[in-house]
Amino acid sequence: MKKYKIKIICFLIISLSLAMPYIVVYSIDYYDFSHMKTIETTNLKKIIENHPIVQAIYNDYYSNDHNENSPQYVVKNKELYSQSAQKRITELQNIFSREIEKLMQYKVIDQDILETSQDRYPITFGTIYDQKDPYLDQLLRMDKDYKNISFSCEKDTGKIDSIMVVDANGKNYTEKQCQNMAWHMIEYLELDDIEDWSYNQYGYESQILKIRVYCQNDQEPESMQLSIGVQLLGTPETIINIK
Repeated sequence: MKKYKIKIICFLIISLSLAMPYIVVYSIDYYDFSHMKTIETTNLKKIIENHPIVQAIYNDYYSNDHNENSPQYVVKNKELYSQSAQKRITELQNIFSREIEKLMQYKVIDQDILETSQDRYPITFGTIYDQKDPYLDQLLRMDKDYKNISFSCEKDTGKIDSIMVVDANGKNYTEKQCQNMAWHMIEYLELDDIEDWSYNQYGYESQILKIRVYCQNDQEPESMQLSIGVQLLGTPETIINIK
C-alpha cells in the first residue's frame, strides 16, 4: 500500500514537472492578452472623449431601445399637428437641414443628388420618423422617374450616420468616387484624425475604433442605389463593450 502511494506521488510530481512549462507559457500569454485588451479598451475610451460619435455608435449597437409606436410627421402637414408636435417637427427640420448642408460642404453628397442649386437645404417636404435615431424620408419623384432619399440622424450627437439614395435615373459611381465619398464621410464625422484608417472593398476600416465607414453603389435593373454609412466591425463576441 505504501509503495502504491509512493508511485502515485511520483507520477503526480513527474506530470506536474512536464506540464509546468506549458502552464507558465499559457499564464504569460493570458496575461499578455488581458493586458493588451486593457490597453486597447483604455485607448478607445480616451479617443471617445474627443469623438462622441464613436460612443454614440457603440451605444446604438448595445441599446435595447425599440422604435415601436414612434411618432411620424408629414412635413407638409405640419400645421395640422399639435403645438408641441409642431415644435418638435421644427427642431427636427433644423437638425436635418443643418447636417445635410454639412454633408454637402464636406462633399459626402452633392447638389445633384439633392437636386438643388443652393448650398442651403431647408426641409420643406418628406416624412420624419421621430424614433430612437430620427429618420427623414424624402420622395422626390414617383413611377418611372422614381427617386427617394433617406437620412438617419444619431440622436445624441445630431450627426447623420446613414444615407440611402434610390434613383431610377441615377448615375453609376466609380470605385474611386465611392472611396472619396466614404473618406469625406469620415471627415464629416470628425474621425479623420484617427491614424489607422485603411481602405478595402468594404470601405474604410479602423481597427482602433472597430468601425467601418462605407459607400456602396449598386446598379439594379430599374434603379441605382447608393448607401453611405457607419457600422461596427466584427461580431458581438469580438466587439469591445466600452460602456
